[in-house]
Amino acid sequence: MAKKPTSIGDRSFGTLEEAKEAVRHVVSAYVDGAVVTAPEHIELLTDLVYMHRDPPRKVGDGIDHFIIDHVPGTPNRGFKVVQVGGASDFFSWKKIIDAPPTTRTRVTKALVNAGRPITDRFREEAFASGAPVPCAATGELIYAKTDAVARHHAPPLRELAAVFVAEHGGWEAIEVVDTDGSLPGQMPSDPAIVLAWREWQERNIGGLRIELSPRRGA
Repeated sequence: MAKKPTSIGDRSFGTLEEAKEAVRHVVSAYVDGAVVTAPEHIELLTDLVYMHRDPPRKVGDGIDHFIIDHVPGTPNRGFKVVQVGGASDFFSWKKIIDAPPTTRTRVTKALVNAGRPITDRFREEAFASGAPVPCAATGELIYAKTDAVARHHAPPLRELAAVFVAEHGGWEAIEVVDTDGSLPGQMPSDPAIVLAWREWQERNIGGLRIELSPRRGA
């Protein structure tokens, strides 16, 4: 069976299992009842929640924090989303990764592809001197640019995309199509949307940073 690439926000994975392993790493980093504290873990889980078929129900007025705990009625450990105001709910991260992508997820992935000229250029410039570059999330030195990715951090991609999409008619208004093969996945079908997104990214380029790729060594 062919491997199925996937992504969580703007993190690319070669297979569904690679994506699940990244989430398992977060689970194993905390004891039951612990609040998730590492910023990179919070970002990963927040992006996962927005891949849910009904993000507003999980997010409410905003996410206050995440808790690692056993899922009621199962032997599994998982994540509880605690909303601003105190309401909380578990979410099945495995089902989210395995499920067919929502419209929001498909459009987000297409925008990531459309923006690769900007993120790739940012990465090239970061490594231009030949010196290793510290991962902005962990501090680990990255020696090869192929082990690095440029990711939006302030604001994160999901917020950049939400503002952009709202100004262009909403998630359902942006059609996506398969690429010509030069990139995996899909792109917005409208060249004007691609151009507008790249211009939007350029205006927010100060929020990009270099991090270790989740696929390093793959």
